[in-house]
Order: sequence, then structure tokens, then C-alpha cells
Amino acid sequence: MRTDKKFKTISLILKRLRNNKQVRPEEISRVLGEEKYYEFKENLDYQRQLDKVKRPEPIKKYAEMVRIGCVYYGKMEKYLYPPINRALAKKFSNKADKAFEVALEFLKEAVEKDGELLIWVDRDIHDISSFCPTSIPRAIGSDHPYCLNRYKQPYPKLSKREFLIEHLEMALYNLEDRTLDEFMVDPLATNIYSREKRNFDFSEFKF
Repeated sequence: MRTDKKFKTISLILKRLRNNKQVRPEEISRVLGEEKYYEFKENLDYQRQLDKVKRPEPIKKYAEMVRIGCVYYGKMEKYLYPPINRALAKKFSNKADKAFEVALEFLKEAVEKDGELLIWVDRDIHDISSFCPTSIPRAIGSDHPYCLNRYKQPYPKLSKREFLIEHLEMALYNLEDRTLDEFMVDPLATNIYSREKRNFDFSEFKF
């Protein structure tokens, strides 16, 4: 398929995909070529495997420790409203603080051993303003309203359509580069004027 024809075909397929219209696999295979289409399918299979990645055990344990801290915090708040019981409120406040502190220390130690665990946490673990449910780091995917990242996985997740659009856009980008290269070496493109018109005599000019 000629470069200009392939460019137009990919552009049309992209337009259909962005309008949520169906595109047959053989159409994709034809414009991407056998090698690139195989690469696309391999990458798509790899992305699907990401759905099966489970929370690491240290993150599971940390999430449970935070949950316990939140339970104590909730009990503390309960005794701050009528009928007020300041003694019990103070007791559960201390328990909540301790639970959050221990959880955060556990997380920091786990991250020191395995830095990749950070991708499973929703915020900077070293920038904590206070030990309370609003500021304590959360494991991503938590259902708690204070969790800053509700995605179940830390990896970027695209739909098959989005993934295909991304691959076709890259193919289009590469074609644009090739088209420009072909234009630059094409004698018909560079020979805009005849030799007679381009052979100006500048002898009378002073530079």
C-alpha cells in the first residue's frame, strides 16, 4: 500500500474508531502490516494480564492497619458529640493516633525493602500533616471517600478501542515522518523552478 494511500486509510479508520464505529481486524492488519499487527496483539494481551495483578501482601496488611485506625477514630468522634464523654474520646483518639503511626512506620519500612510498593499508595508517604483519616496514605483502589486514587490497578488501563487508537496514531505519526523524508529527496519536490530560473546572476549586487 502506497504511503499516501495508507495515510488516508489510517486517518479514516481513526475517525471511525473515535466515533465508536466498528472496524474489522483485517482492516487493522492491512494498514499496520503483519509485524506491527502482531505487536499490537501482544501488547494488548499484556495489558489484559495487568487486570490479574493482585495487591502485594504488605499493602494488604497496611490497608488493614489503616482500617483499624479509622475504627478508633470513628469511636473518638462518637464521644465528642452529645452525650460527650471526653475521657473515652481521648482514649480512642490516642488509640487512633497510635494505630496510624504504626501503620505508616510499617509502610515506610516495607517501601525501603521494595520501592515498587509506592505505586500502590495514593499519596506521598513522607508528607503527612496529621494522623487522621483525611491525611493518612491509602492503598489505591480503596472504597473510602478519602482515597485519592480509586483505580484498582496502579498501571495505566486503556480499553481495546483506546489501545488501538494509540497504535494507529503512532503509525500515522511514523508515516508523516516518512512522507516528509520522501518529499525532501524527491527531485520533483525540490526542483520547483527550472535551472534557467534558478540560475540568477548576482554579480551586480553588493553584499
